[in-house]
Amino acid sequence: MRIRLVKWKIYGKAILLFIFIVLLICCTASCAAEKQESEKQELPKQGFLEKSGEQLKKGSIPIYFFHNTACGNCDGTEEFHEVIKEQISAYQDECPYELLEYNVFKTSGKEKWDAMAEEYQLKNDNYIFPAMILEGNIYLGMEEIREHLLSAFLDASGISAMYFYREDCSECQDMKVFWEQLPEKINCDGTEIACKVMKLESRTDTNGEQIRKLFESYKVLEEDQMVPIVFLKDGYLAGKQEIETNLLQFLEEGKGFYSIKNGGR
Repeated sequence: MRIRLVKWKIYGKAILLFIFIVLLICCTASCAAEKQESEKQELPKQGFLEKSGEQLKKGSIPIYFFHNTACGNCDGTEEFHEVIKEQISAYQDECPYELLEYNVFKTSGKEKWDAMAEEYQLKNDNYIFPAMILEGNIYLGMEEIREHLLSAFLDASGISAMYFYREDCSECQDMKVFWEQLPEKINCDGTEIACKVMKLESRTDTNGEQIRKLFESYKVLEEDQMVPIVFLKDGYLAGKQEIETNLLQFLEEGKGFYSIKNGGR
């Protein structure tokens, strides 16, 4: 009788162990399924580049340009390329970008435009071509593109301001401590953002040509056409004293290219 009871105890334990193993397997399978489903739900929305099979170089900024060119012998991108060359080509080494150009008169170009409009939830009506899309913002017509390209590009690059200097300028040399102490993060409208200043030697490469163009576009007074000088989104600071006194405050007020007010993150 005692032997029979021992056997039943052994059988009972075996049955309980079997049930436990089955439940464990079921639970593991269920958890795996839930995790897989959760991962599917948490996947980020496919970007336009992924949908179209295009690949960007790492760290480069995509600049989309759409034009409506029916003429077979016409180049619908010529004026756009001129604006790119004038305004941002000199900064490509520090802020790499790629041009993605489509002709909406052609079927493939129209499909690209429709996909982009859907991706960025743009109202796809009454648009004027050519159009440029940069960081989800749309600019219509060459006049608007020309007006906003530089500031939109620098904002997308995370650049707060542009600083022009010369190595042999005494004021520029005296500012080295100021730049070293400028914080890497600033508080802009209650949000912490990166503080990144693009520093350009005015005699290097085409920087001299670029600063003269900025003098013109910013309508810089002749007495302020000097180095050191800092360009912001809608203005400039000329001279060591002006820069050191006002730059940080202006950046915190959202007056830089890259800020909360401009759509910076």
